[in-house]
Amino acid sequence: MSGTGTSCNHSPGRSYCLTNAFINGGDLVPNAAAESTSRLTDTADRQAREILYSELISVIVDTPPGRNRRRTARRITRISPLQPDHPAVSSIEDLTANACRRVRQLRAQRDWSLDELSSRCRVSRSMLSEIERGRANPTLAVALRIAQAFEITLDELVDSDSPRSRIEVIRGNDPHYQFRRDEECEVRTLSPLQREKDVEIYEVKLARGGALRSSAHFEGTREFLTVIKGNVQVESDASTETLRAGDSANYFADQPHAIVNRGKGEATIYLVVVYQ
Repeated sequence: MSGTGTSCNHSPGRSYCLTNAFINGGDLVPNAAAESTSRLTDTADRQAREILYSELISVIVDTPPGRNRRRTARRITRISPLQPDHPAVSSIEDLTANACRRVRQLRAQRDWSLDELSSRCRVSRSMLSEIERGRANPTLAVALRIAQAFEITLDELVDSDSPRSRIEVIRGNDPHYQFRRDEECEVRTLSPLQREKDVEIYEVKLARGGALRSSAHFEGTREFLTVIKGNVQVESDASTETLRAGDSANYFADQPHAIVNRGKGEATIYLVVVYQ
């Protein structure tokens, strides 16, 4: 998302980029730091693992071209480091063994066949079988795809000892969820970054005269918004509507559209993007 003047260009589902990677011809290309951590081969005490996980934002996942590639790239922007009180893991062998055991355990819990897991994570059935038997060391990219298929973090995949809350919390002051913030426009993500999902939620604040302008999203995409404060004008293709605090609207977002602050002060809205 970028913008100049009084506008803030927005393209949900496309705009996030990996911190330590760049896009080259539509393909995500890892830098040297990502390549140097491509396999779990170094001694991994707690401090080393904290560094490793904080740097995993540079991991590149070779998803198919198109919608999934863009959306996956956006969602792999952060993997949280271990908490200070998290028990250290003594060796990389422990991490590998945990990952192999967890893959087998999680697949059994979901009653998935190897073929189904393979389809969900885009890893070959033979490779998954070798991983479950402890005969293969998964690369970080492979481990990350497996974790995404199970909808867990990479930390949860390689370390099964610590209890995990099933309630995901996004703190209001978490900077990783700040999509954009400047004198014209502030957009904060309210939905988990690491999950594959068809619904995204944003809090949008527009300065006086500010606008959130978007090009067409994927075919069938709709946006639903509710005005919390101020007056805004919603534009979708050739249609225009004015909304006040308490009003809601929805419209097709697979064509050019915009939300413009027409009030005398700041406007706040909640925006829900639904992909078909």
